[in-house]
Amino acid sequence: MEKTAINPLIEKRWSPREFTATKLTKAQIEALFEAARRAASWRNSQPWRFIYATPDDTATWNKLFACLAEMNQQWVKTASLLILTVVQKEDPKHNVRLGYSWHDLGLSVGNMTFQAMDMGLHLHNMAGFSKEKAVELFDIPDSFEPVTMIAAGKIDSGTLPPAERVRRPLDKLLFRGDWNEMV
Repeated sequence: MEKTAINPLIEKRWSPREFTATKLTKAQIEALFEAARRAASWRNSQPWRFIYATPDDTATWNKLFACLAEMNQQWVKTASLLILTVVQKEDPKHNVRLGYSWHDLGLSVGNMTFQAMDMGLHLHNMAGFSKEKAVELFDIPDSFEPVTMIAAGKIDSGTLPPAERVRRPLDKLLFRGDWNEMV
């Protein structure tokens, strides 16, 4: 398949492991979460929740930092913002399981990602953290589940993405008709 033009923000998106320790303004942080809030969700359930801190909020920052795996703790120290993403598992209003919560959270974080890129910021999503520790430290109820953590901030202008960003080609992702009919 030939290369198709896409939005430049999507084309340039990557997950840096070096941030500049630049403080984010309240308006910048609110813009990120406002973008996340506006994501589509099943039955408008909006099952995502975020626990966040800047380095200035030492108590919450330290608790979030303590949840991270050691490999992530090594590089995340200069991030401007740490976020724990959480999903609601059940909708008590309608007494139904929210089976699409992870998908909806992904849409929400996608919105946040491209808002960040538009503002000259980057996000780095992480699976390397202890869900159990997050539940314990933040007293997260059983009806919610931690999913990922995110580091956010600015990068030095000289910081470049990896030289080769390998993505599976479209013809290995797309099916036309049934599972056995690759495009």
